[in-house]
Amino acid sequence: MQSKKKLLKVSKSIEIRRIDRHTYSDFVVQLAVELYLFTHCGFKKISGLIRYLNDVFGLELDRIPCANSIENWVKKMGYSIYHQIPNEFKEKEYAEIMDESMMLGSEKMLLTLGVEAEKKSNKALQHHEIKVLDISVAEKWNSETIKVKLSETEKEIGHQPLYVISDNDSKLCKSIRETGYIQIRDIGHTMAKCIEQVYGKDEDYKLYSKQLAEVKIREVMRSSSYLLPPRQRTMARFMNLSPVLKWSRQIDKNFSELSDEEAENFKFVKQHIVLIEELEQIFNCVNSILKKAKNQGFSKKSIHKYINEIQHNLTHDGARVKQVKLS
Repeated sequence: MQSKKKLLKVSKSIEIRRIDRHTYSDFVVQLAVELYLFTHCGFKKISGLIRYLNDVFGLELDRIPCANSIENWVKKMGYSIYHQIPNEFKEKEYAEIMDESMMLGSEKMLLTLGVEAEKKSNKALQHHEIKVLDISVAEKWNSETIKVKLSETEKEIGHQPLYVISDNDSKLCKSIRETGYIQIRDIGHTMAKCIEQVYGKDEDYKLYSKQLAEVKIREVMRSSSYLLPPRQRTMARFMNLSPVLKWSRQIDKNFSELSDEEAENFKFVKQHIVLIEELEQIFNCVNSILKKAKNQGFSKKSIHKYINEIQHNLTHDGARVKQVKLS
């Protein structure tokens, strides 16, 4: 009884403010949204939790919000966050991450994120460290319209970013350059471009890609469909070749166990084994560096480590590997 009295006293110290033209108080709305965010329960379960807290801890709530009300509050909070420039960047150095994120019907979304300019840990960026600075949608983005968004964000925060991270998209690069900001190109896209410059127009690679596409279509509803290669990205394919290379290795390793029909369908893999070995060594090296770079970041010390890793791991005698290594 004594502990319950203390809990009741605590609950009475909570300031309950009614929201204008709204049934519930700001306390109930905040409680519902935070329970949803931190427990990862469904909306119905959150409603039940509030009922339980009200009964056990004496919150003295007149009404318990239903699942639909809680869902609406969560959505409105998300919408509100995306329209508020975070205050923490007004007094400190920050960096922007900008990209054309996705297609919305016939329109494209330009996403601008903010993060502290100085890396403070040996871990990759966490979700809570990144803030949304702007979400804009248009039928077409060019360097001029992107420059407008960069200027608007700078005006909202009060000072320009220390640097801007983007991929190698020409209009993004041009807009960042003409605005006078320092650009840092995303390492994943940049290293993929180094590989694409060597292999993108290579006849062996083009033939292998064509045969991969053909076998996916030809065998999709047949008995050997369980052996089909994984799907690839439509754009920026050189950023996710690793699953295809892993599949190629498995086909080569287990080729003797395939039936005559299956062996006939996938014999092209054996014919490209040199290409596969080259790309496998390249992507093993690249993926290792990307993993370390996400956690360690860039500095003179870390960059020398990455270069030494390239020198040590890219040892294939092929001319194409040597070109990638130099790039």
